[in-house]
Amino acid sequence: MKKKNIGCAYGKVDDIKTYEDAIVALSILAISSDGKIDKKEVDILENMIKISPIYEGVKPVKFYLDCVYNLVTKTSRDEVIKKAVSLIPERLKPTLYSWLYIMIKSDKKLAQTEHRFLDEIYKHLRINGNLAGKIKAVCEILLRKE
Repeated sequence: MKKKNIGCAYGKVDDIKTYEDAIVALSILAISSDGKIDKKEVDILENMIKISPIYEGVKPVKFYLDCVYNLVTKTSRDEVIKKAVSLIPERLKPTLYSWLYIMIKSDKKLAQTEHRFLDEIYKHLRINGNLAGKIKAVCEILLRKE
């Protein structure tokens, strides 16, 4: 299998340069939007990277997350969002929004700050409000406890 050359996955980088890195950067902002990062949220992010075909060949995942985390923490939140959104292909924006929603809801709560983050992100991603609502509804169904 051919490995993809994804920014942080293959060396130390000084900026978010690929849409793969941009997705993880926004994910890190999402799971930290309530002021803390729970282990369950990190586990969900790691598992999503492991199963997503766009991250095929990215190993070790923890190193990759640390690299992107360091990029996110040394840059202002608004700059990260602006840069990351500019790198996300249109076809991935709704998927990204659902990914962010699932990660945020992994602790079974939606804090006010997380809700504001999701509202801000769907506007930056230019996702129609009705579509964003439908994505949230489907995610809620998927996250229901049985």
